[in-house]
Amino acid sequence: EYAYLQQGRYQDARRVLGIMEENARRSNATRVRGSMIFMRAAYLAETGQWTSPVQTVSTDGLSAGARATDQFINALAKLQTGSIAGPEDVIRRLRAGSPGAQAMGGQLESALRMKEGKVEDALAAAASAAEKEDRLNYEFGPPFPVIPAHEFYGEMLLRAGRTKDAAKQFALALRRAPGR
Repeated sequence: EYAYLQQGRYQDARRVLGIMEENARRSNATRVRGSMIFMRAAYLAETGQWTSPVQTVSTDGLSAGARATDQFINALAKLQTGSIAGPEDVIRRLRAGSPGAQAMGGQLESALRMKEGKVEDALAAAASAAEKEDRLNYEFGPPFPVIPAHEFYGEMLLRAGRTKDAAKQFALALRRAPGR
């Protein structure tokens, strides 16, 4: 699915995600549910189809990273579709977690502040998220956090009209994940 998303082959990615949804309906195994969370998050984040009816699964017994990713993507989807109610609690929980969760908390706070029109606060939160992500070990495969923090920061800078600064952040994101 991730490779299809990176190639812009969203229908193919959705087909693979559909296979995982069927597996998740048939199995309550933690590995299947954990994979489903990360695949769902990647699909929503990469396509921007925030209201897409992608199946959700229980996070009971899953890793802290899977639970944080689920909380992050659900709150971000609400923000992207117009609701600014409720993310403060999710931000607080994420900020109290692992460095990866803290990065997602910073991204969520950044998105909220941008939605509120608090551009400098949004950029500060995005910068903080990037600093947190920089402390994480690089792992092969889809990114964690699901939206690379420097890429997210670059997007926020673009929204603020700071194209040169955005280009620097995108270059840093590509250094961490070449070819993304």
